[in-house]
Amino acid sequence: MVALNILLLAIIVATVRAADGPDEYPQSVTFSGNVPFNEFGSCMAYYGNNLIIGTKTLNDKFTQPNPGKGVVNIYQQKADGDWDTNPINTFYDPISCIPAANSKCDTYFGAAVAISANFFVVGAYKSQAAYIYYRNAQSGAWDTGLQTRVTGVAGDRFGVSVAVNSDTVAVGASTSNGNDGSVLLYSYPDTSPNAIPNRFGTVATLIIKGNVPKVNFGFALAMTENYLAISAPGNPEDGNGFGNVFLYGRSGGPGTKFSSTVLLTLTGNVPDGQFGFSLSLTDNEILVGDFNANGQKGVVTMVSFQANTQPNGSPLLQVTNTLEIYGTTPSTAFGWSVSIGVNTFGVGGNDNTAWIYSKQNGAWSSDVKALQTGPGGGFGYAVLNTDDWILVGAPLNLGTSTTSQNTGSAIMYRVYESSPINSAVIAALVCAGVTVLSVILLALRFYCGPKGDPPIMDAKAAAKAARLGWKHHNVAHLDLRRKGEAKKEKVFLAPQDHNPLRQSGMHRQTPLAVKQAAPVRPTGIKTFVPPGKNIPTTVVMSNNPMEEL
Repeated sequence: MVALNILLLAIIVATVRAADGPDEYPQSVTFSGNVPFNEFGSCMAYYGNNLIIGTKTLNDKFTQPNPGKGVVNIYQQKADGDWDTNPINTFYDPISCIPAANSKCDTYFGAAVAISANFFVVGAYKSQAAYIYYRNAQSGAWDTGLQTRVTGVAGDRFGVSVAVNSDTVAVGASTSNGNDGSVLLYSYPDTSPNAIPNRFGTVATLIIKGNVPKVNFGFALAMTENYLAISAPGNPEDGNGFGNVFLYGRSGGPGTKFSSTVLLTLTGNVPDGQFGFSLSLTDNEILVGDFNANGQKGVVTMVSFQANTQPNGSPLLQVTNTLEIYGTTPSTAFGWSVSIGVNTFGVGGNDNTAWIYSKQNGAWSSDVKALQTGPGGGFGYAVLNTDDWILVGAPLNLGTSTTSQNTGSAIMYRVYESSPINSAVIAALVCAGVTVLSVILLALRFYCGPKGDPPIMDAKAAAKAARLGWKHHNVAHLDLRRKGEAKKEKVFLAPQDHNPLRQSGMHRQTPLAVKQAAPVRPTGIKTFVPPGKNIPTTVVMSNNPMEEL
């Protein structure tokens, strides 16, 4: 029985350990593009109960009524927590474009999006523009007709990245100044002469320039109420540099303008990587993706920081913890996209995979919490993560023909907590159950079996019992030849008048000590012939008047 328990335990542990591993959350909602070459799901942003999903481009030959230009959809979360897959608003590039026959008129409107409580921003870097939209103060709905348009210089890729909070819009121009790059900040409300009330100004109130040649400063942006993160991942054409991320803050705390003073600089540790290709930011953590590092396996870096003050009184950010997670498979582009929630963060690749990590005991862990695989089509190109769900973009998904190619989609998965019962606990519980069952079966065998003497199984043993003056012959019963049973049986077989157990009727209990009585001399002789034997065997019978126990 012990061997059986050990075997069962081994099988259980092996099975459960094989089943252990990252979760894969069930698909909850799919948002689908409906225009060929739309590349819907290229970028996404979220605030409150509003979700904004952008596109990268549209092809003029198949797009109506807005040929050759991108589109942005806004979705709303319902009262029951589910998301409506029908957009509440759709925004097109407001600049008219009449393309030549069989050619494109791409503005890349929707290639970058960001949203806050009352504003959202859309980048259109091929037309060197960004658009700021407003929530209607009376109805609370997004105003589809009213926007502020800010523009850059041709060739600057102005609008390649955007960020917004309650009073500031940041727009990246990563190839300005000979690929050095820059970021332009716009403030709300506009306080310039002839300003339109309750609008952003169209003139930048701060321009932050990259100070290293050809690093594409402004390629990616992330912003909170208090901090602005700007990446300079290096020039992807010549691959020079390690890549950097710079953090900036407000000049005098909340409510003041942002300053161009660098509070913290982070540098990649892999040559020819693109540290800062993707960014996500909170007020005490920054997540940086570098899909090209680690032999193109990718790496993401989570940096925790806290605000301090320098001796001269100026603010300073100090790193408190750093966690690096390396991709394990070549060409998966691990770190192509990143997104932080409160207790989880998501990482997207460009090879049909997205990863979710979480905190354990209050600290970020490098163990994969969940591994999502999608339908292909660039699944993982963009990720958006909260503690309740993760949204993964697949902008090249859906269709291969000229009438459906690259329609795009974004797939939402519900995040749930795994059962706290791990493989070791499960194996221990099952093993305990098997042990209890074994004990029950043994008890049933002893106490629910046939009563009385078993049949004689050994004639010699029976003869020996008779010579000793004992009629009882259980010494010959093989089922009782177990550890400790022989000793108990020897005591039990003592004559009745010398065995207190038999006199008291408690002969089924094992005594602590029983004095063995001398056997009684035989008074008669009977002949016993075992079955199948021709030679009679003399058996001495006891004069014990008790014929049966």
